[in-house]
Amino acid sequence: MVTSSVRGLPSYTQKLFAAGKIPADLRGVVYSTVAKHGGAKEYAKLMKMYKSETLHEEKNRIGRALGNFRQKNLLQKTLKFAISKDVRPQDCVRMIGVITVNPEGTKIAWSFIKKNWKLLRKRYQGSRELSYLLEPMGVSTSVGHAKDIEYFLKKKPTPGTERTGSQVLERIHSNAAWFARDRREISTFIDVGT
Repeated sequence: MVTSSVRGLPSYTQKLFAAGKIPADLRGVVYSTVAKHGGAKEYAKLMKMYKSETLHEEKNRIGRALGNFRQKNLLQKTLKFAISKDVRPQDCVRMIGVITVNPEGTKIAWSFIKKNWKLLRKRYQGSRELSYLLEPMGVSTSVGHAKDIEYFLKKKPTPGTERTGSQVLERIHSNAAWFARDRREISTFIDVGT
């Protein structure tokens, strides 16, 4: 596939996005690819699409894409947007989750969650949503991040999140040990693959 010289975005994907006539089964991939390689212009277009869209399924596709940008300022905008009146409460957690698993967004998402814990706790008390909010934190490979999560959850205990919190911490410690053990092989593999 020929790539554009602009940001490495495949030109076919650019054309589909620009034309706005994307087959339904490709929309999620196109939106996410555009976000991953895009900037403020693409962000503004996706945000406009989200706000004007009436189909819930399409809103979800666009909402996931908004969490795939690499620019931290755009990810912060998405986090603020996720808790706004423009996003249904049941979609907010998934939007934040996409940012959490984005390598550029993990720390930003965790800071946002901590800062807005009172609001999130009030909004989702008694449901599984708080656990769903914590689960993606397990992608981290940082023992320091695990300590911060553990400290925060001890300081702000929330019924229904104990098991998920323990699982997340266990996963992070496991990831950190694996990464420390196999760092050289992983780096060689990544260097060869690119």
